[in-house]
Amino acid sequence: FVIGARYAFRGDMDGLTRSTFSDFGSGTLTAFQLFLGDNWSKVLFAAMLSKESPYGQFFAGMYIIAWFVLAKLIITNLFVAVIIENFEVATTIQHVQKPGYFSILRQSVREGRKRFAGVFRGKKFNFT
Repeated sequence: FVIGARYAFRGDMDGLTRSTFSDFGSGTLTAFQLFLGDNWSKVLFAAMLSKESPYGQFFAGMYIIAWFVLAKLIITNLFVAVIIENFEVATTIQHVQKPGYFSILRQSVREGRKRFAGVFRGKKFNFT
């Protein structure tokens, strides 16, 4: 997005706002600003005012709005994914605490070890 905006807007937004796409660093900061939704309308209007033709203004507006909507979808999906992951972790912890297959397996291994140790206790083996 930053590289495309840099070619589309170049230094046209320099006098209108501090958030510009004139170089890669400031373009990345502007894209991050739009990603967070901080003062996005000012960047939108500055991008639209930087173009003279109505088609250029429309393209500038659609370009900024497309990134803004995409960023909001990404943030929303990340937020929902974190919440769902926390619910799954809590459910897993509850299932692990309940006696189930693992506790039955652990108990049978312990009993088998005790029986094995009781059978061979005190006997000497000659493997030659």
